[in-house]
Amino acid sequence: MLDETATFEHFDLDDIGHVHACGKPENPLVVLLHGFMQTGDSWRTIAEVLKTDHWVLAPDLLGHGSTPFSPGDDLSLEAYVDQLRRLFEWAENQRSSGVTHPVSLVGYSLGGRIAALFATQFPDKIDLLVLESAGLGPQTEEERQARIEKAQTMVARLDESVARDPEAPLAAFIDYWENLPLFASQRELPEETQERIRAERLANCPEALRANLSDAGQDKMPDVRPALANLNKPVLYLVGEKDAGYTKIARSLMRAWAESHDEMRLLNKGFVQVSVIPQAGHNIHLERPEEYSLLISKFLQRTQ
Repeated sequence: MLDETATFEHFDLDDIGHVHACGKPENPLVVLLHGFMQTGDSWRTIAEVLKTDHWVLAPDLLGHGSTPFSPGDDLSLEAYVDQLRRLFEWAENQRSSGVTHPVSLVGYSLGGRIAALFATQFPDKIDLLVLESAGLGPQTEEERQARIEKAQTMVARLDESVARDPEAPLAAFIDYWENLPLFASQRELPEETQERIRAERLANCPEALRANLSDAGQDKMPDVRPALANLNKPVLYLVGEKDAGYTKIARSLMRAWAESHDEMRLLNKGFVQVSVIPQAGHNIHLERPEEYSLLISKFLQRTQ
């Protein structure tokens, strides 16, 4: 059983935000990006495993956790990528001069989309990429329109929740969110874990969530499959077998890789690898932490 009570060191960085950290800066760097309505602390179980051989940084993304937010702040995908860029620059400045260390980037869901965008825009900044249940952008205008409509529905649900009970503005929205088919498998988790997850979600700022849904939804995401297929870095896409929508995304990424590498049909030996985790849904590192830790630890060795 993995330790679920592990704690991070916490600090605030100007122009970046709140950061959770563990491990030693002289070790290879791993940056962990959380999902929508989470914080960097949601990675604590996985970070406890990684910290022995890595320096682990898990920021609270813009509009989340203890990273400062004011109404009107930019929460576009570009703003998230820029937050990550500044974190990487800060981390580089903490290193001994002239010493090069491998850098791995890991992102879940919203964090996975940010990680994919960052990796395709700044490929020289990373040595390895892990995406967990991450959207890779609509491939057709029909898919993009469907995402636009879904984002509008989410915003409407959030607005209704705030209007219904100003004293508990997120309660109704979280009820709706937790009952989405995407999170059905999380209802099988221990009650204590479910209560912890709900408390983390309820602690969010409604204005920040609204800005995120409006400005950083999947409808705003470009199709990054071609760029990832040609990234020329080890890329691991993790998906739970119970997550039907994202297993389709995983297959579409492998097709993009195959189309870019016609002469190489041994896909599992290429730079893009897909792993389907049995008995897991959308949030694999929460639902199946032991399997996740073993898989990601092995994959990170590709930088050593």
